[in-house]
Amino acid sequence: MKKTSLSQKLLLIIFGLCLAVILLEAGLRAAGALVLYLQERHNHLSFAGNEYRILCLGESTTALGGEDSYPSQLEQMLNAKGEARKFTVINKGIISTNTNYILAHLEQNLDAYKPRMVVLMMGVNDKIYLLHEPDKSLWRENIKFYLKDLRVYKLARLLYEHITHRIKEIKAPAQTPDLSPSGDGKYQQTEDFLKSAIAQCLKRFSQDRSARQYVMQAGLFCVELAQRYRLSGRFQEAQELLKQATVFAPGLPAVYQEWGELFLAQKQGAQAIKAFQTALALGPQNSDILPGLARAYYQEHNDNAFFIYAGYLRSNPKDYWGDIELARWLRETHHDDLAEKYEDIAQGYFRKAAQHGTDDYFPITLVNYSLVLKKILSRHIKVVVMQYPLRDIGPLKNYLGQRKDVIYVENKENFKQALAQAGYSRYFKDSFAVDFGHCTREGNALIARNLAGVILKNK
Repeated sequence: MKKTSLSQKLLLIIFGLCLAVILLEAGLRAAGALVLYLQERHNHLSFAGNEYRILCLGESTTALGGEDSYPSQLEQMLNAKGEARKFTVINKGIISTNTNYILAHLEQNLDAYKPRMVVLMMGVNDKIYLLHEPDKSLWRENIKFYLKDLRVYKLARLLYEHITHRIKEIKAPAQTPDLSPSGDGKYQQTEDFLKSAIAQCLKRFSQDRSARQYVMQAGLFCVELAQRYRLSGRFQEAQELLKQATVFAPGLPAVYQEWGELFLAQKQGAQAIKAFQTALALGPQNSDILPGLARAYYQEHNDNAFFIYAGYLRSNPKDYWGDIELARWLRETHHDDLAEKYEDIAQGYFRKAAQHGTDDYFPITLVNYSLVLKKILSRHIKVVVMQYPLRDIGPLKNYLGQRKDVIYVENKENFKQALAQAGYSRYFKDSFAVDFGHCTREGNALIARNLAGVILKNK
């Protein structure tokens, strides 16, 4: 029997790898089609007779999250206002799409959904594939563009961004720890899911008293649900859940850290200090507890706040929003010289981000925005042009100009203020766009709340 040569083995390996990539690409596209089908089905099931229909167009920053996405939360917020008319918000965000695709399918979406208003937040995925450097051939740039459009490439890039973001979190923990038992940190669970999960964990423990891990998981679920209640102002319900969590998982630092956050939210600084100190005693390696402890001391007008926060920032030099928060405290207490130091550190990062063009638009994006607006306005439909978190609406507004029935919405100051009070990971899951990333439930709530106020004034 003739032996397989080394070159033949290499060819077989290469062939196998190529086949695997092709099958994975086909599978990802099929999965994408299924997601779109389910999204479409949900959109049509939500139709009512005389509702005020809002169509949200965009990429993964619009599409992802399910009930935690900004369109879903926007619908809940608008209908919670008690208006006589029902609002229906349609999520037509598509993962990994660009403005070319959105423009190409615009009239189809307008015909299918007949919206009264369209919300646009798009452009982050656009590529400059018609412009190339003088020393590079156009065909090479086009090949690069099509390779980057592969679902396999986008999956690999998303995984890379997620892994590197998690590594950064481990090295420099953010304000809010990952409390979900699955460890994904995405805050995708609904309130009903969390309540059910707590009940299921306790039921399993009652069936097997040696399985203490179920009690610990119940405690973790209680902490996450308490955090949601706290963020929505339901302090009494959060307190009851934390009492349960303290019984279920008395040695878990996250329980006492959330107690501290709850006391802070209720302006009970002295109790917050005790809670954070307990959390730190149980988890001395968890430096993400320190900002909360510093905030509690600051609430009590205690100078320990400055020393604790400064120590935290020395070990977490990339927490730029922490630098801004400490600088604000120093300004408020008239320590102007020290405040300038921390402001300079933070501003250095933002200047670097600006140099990389994070606030700029590719020419194709601006052209497509103009064409999309023209098509929508020709049907006498109102348009909201919304900017991504932390980015300036100015360049886009200057290019498109003031137009009748076009409303501009910026998500810069609301996110800056929120990030000055808490860590980046509370509002973003990653940093795929350098200066912002895919939002958590809390981040999408900031967008939805900002947008709801504008819509109610302009509907």
